Amino acid sequence: MTMTVQRSILARAVMLSGAVLLSAQVVAAPGGNNNGNNPGADHRQNGNAQQLMMDEAETRRDQAEQMRERGNEEMEQRRDRAERDAERMRERAEREAERGRERGEDEAERVRERAEDEAERRQEEAERMRERAEGERDRRRDDAERMRDRAENEAERGRNQAEAEMEQRSERMDNARGPEVNPGERGSEQGQAAKRENSNAWWNFWD
Repeated sequence: MTMTVQRSILARAVMLSGAVLLSAQVVAAPGGNNNGNNPGADHRQNGNAQQLMMDEAETRRDQAEQMRERGNEEMEQRRDRAERDAERMRERAEREAERGRERGEDEAERVRERAEDEAERRQEEAERMRERAEGERDRRRDDAERMRDRAENEAERGRNQAEAEMEQRSERMDNARGPEVNPGERGSEQGQAAKRENSNAWWNFWD
């Protein structure tokens, strides 16, 4: 837009300058005025007209230069604003990227911590299960040991009881039969005493 304004001003200045020069030529041409009988007056009028046209052209050039400078200043200001805006946008993008990276790092850290906590929890649970399994195994081993000891004790008592019963039965049978008498002692005094002892023992046994 600034370049268009500058071109328009310059075009008007050029057209104005051309018009002024054309007017000067018309005024300076023979018969262009009624002062043909006064060459000095014609010369003064021509000089004044030329000076006026030159002043007007200078003014237009100054205005065009001012407009050009103003346009350059506006362009410079716009460029500066655009650069500042671009810098602010770049800084904002960097801040957003940094925040995004920090959020990503924080989220990654939280995920890592959760994973570590979960792994530790699972490890502790596995350790508790292992300890429970070992305790259960020890308990079963102790139960089996006690059952084996109890069975061995029961078997030992059974054997002892059976042996005792067999001994008692053997003793009762021996007592019931009585001692064997040597035939050589029959009729003798010792044989009679043995008979009495056997008789007493037998009766005592059944009593």
